[in-house]
Amino acid sequence: MKFTDDFSVAGGETVIGAGRDAIRRAVMRVWQKAADFYDLGSLPLPEIDFGLRGRCAAQACWRMPVRRESRKAPQLRLRFNLQAYAAHPAEMLNETVPHEIAHLIVVLRWGPRCRPHGAEWRSVMQECFSLEPQRTHSLPLKPSRTLPRDFVYACTCRKHYLTRIRHGRIERGQSVYRCRNCGDILRRSD
Repeated sequence: MKFTDDFSVAGGETVIGAGRDAIRRAVMRVWQKAADFYDLGSLPLPEIDFGLRGRCAAQACWRMPVRRESRKAPQLRLRFNLQAYAAHPAEMLNETVPHEIAHLIVVLRWGPRCRPHGAEWRSVMQECFSLEPQRTHSLPLKPSRTLPRDFVYACTCRKHYLTRIRHGRIERGQSVYRCRNCGDILRRSD
């Protein structure tokens, strides 16, 4: 199941707009394929959000009705990183979209208590989408922001550079951090 969308843009159409349209088309195709494969009837498409940034390529989100006997439909949502799509369109359409939709299919078929990348999810990836199940993507994405590590702490084996957030937690007594190498508690070093 390969999706190819020409990523070259003509005229006044923007790359971002083309990315949104390509992802929407892929979601519709993959969603329909899964609904047909598992005989789920006519399911409404999940809400699609393009606000994801950083190293995460996409996310599947859901909210189930509070009561089991409720007739409310679950709220399903897919979030996509358009910067990841711009850098790697084929991988996003052919691997990431089915990966995230498989999470939603698992929730609809087996319930929200299944493990995120458990046997049910792997079976959806293999049987329905004919894809090798991989927990994480291998796209070389950069973090959306990097925090400065201005605070120097030390243990018995080396120095550690912590962010303002971790430093604040130590100062307030909320956290204690240990070196992964020697197991010693980190102490402020000036």
